[in-house]
Amino acid sequence: ASDGARKFYARECLSPVFLRNLYSSTLGNILDTYGECILTGYITGGKACALYTGLSRNGSSSTSKETGMEKSIDASFSWKKNSVSGDFQFGKGNFNYESSEYNMEQLYTKMWIYGGDPVGLSMNSAENLVNINFDLAPWVASLSDSKKHTIIDITDNGLYPLSAFVIEENFKKRLDATTSNLLEKYPSFVEPHIEIMRVFERYSSSNEALYDVVAVLFTRQGDRIVLRSGNASTASDAELRQNENATVFSQKALNIKTQKQNFYELRISSNSVTRLNPKIGNPLCIDLPKVNEANMYTYTNPRTGIQYIYDTENKIAFSHYTDDLDGDWILDDYGIRSWVESLPTKSISMATLANSYRIIGL
Repeated sequence: ASDGARKFYARECLSPVFLRNLYSSTLGNILDTYGECILTGYITGGKACALYTGLSRNGSSSTSKETGMEKSIDASFSWKKNSVSGDFQFGKGNFNYESSEYNMEQLYTKMWIYGGDPVGLSMNSAENLVNINFDLAPWVASLSDSKKHTIIDITDNGLYPLSAFVIEENFKKRLDATTSNLLEKYPSFVEPHIEIMRVFERYSSSNEALYDVVAVLFTRQGDRIVLRSGNASTASDAELRQNENATVFSQKALNIKTQKQNFYELRISSNSVTRLNPKIGNPLCIDLPKVNEANMYTYTNPRTGIQYIYDTENKIAFSHYTDDLDGDWILDDYGIRSWVESLPTKSISMATLANSYRIIGL
């Protein structure tokens, strides 16, 4: 599936049960429940697999050992070409240990049969090949019944990570990082809150780390959403250095808290100790260059029940799930009900949101 197709499936084809679980469970629990990957392309039919181990004659070179093993394996199967009935034999009678070109003393094998009707073909353990004589023709014939087919292989690009079908940027990154063991699974939700702290902005010409004072939203999943004002990008190095001053930091933190309290009715505190670099990746950070809560709209997807709080200028959107059972409880978790309900409603294409906006799942 192309990237465009996956985004289409993610925004239009996910089941209500999955979406509800996505927003009401930790992403670690989502991985435990649904698995890390989604199978999108596979081949069905029947398959016979055999694993071999052999003992070569004394004095055999590594080359002769490999040659002997390969020829013995090839000789253990007999397949009559162009045979509609599937004249397929496996085992003794197709080779012998005495032939000097094989250089094998003993050859053991274990065979697995997938699909079809494998009556009489079971092997509980590896056996000496001279003691095996299987007629696979009945099994091959049984594969004419498609009801006896099973999955025997995955097509190229037929397996995608679960994150490929999620459009929320922070959900996608946390799924990938957790799958790669870069992040630990949270056993339960974190209480949403905002901490005002120093966040890395850039390096100076002398390679000095410069920091801005920024509000950071901690989501229920433990993500850090950096809510920048956009002013630091045009600030001089000297202006950013002033943020190291405790008095300057305290005053900026107070101003930011006063401004954010107009939108977020949750715990907001200042943290003068932590220095956050969003580029490191642990903790997981989503760095938003500019967030203007006063200039947003809301749109609810009627099919999924997901509401988007979006900014057309900065191309960002916050999303939360609403269902018939619990309603829009996430608004209360973040203390944003009053703010969101005061925003104007404006329709927007889901394709536009999925393709052009950075969507942050709450």
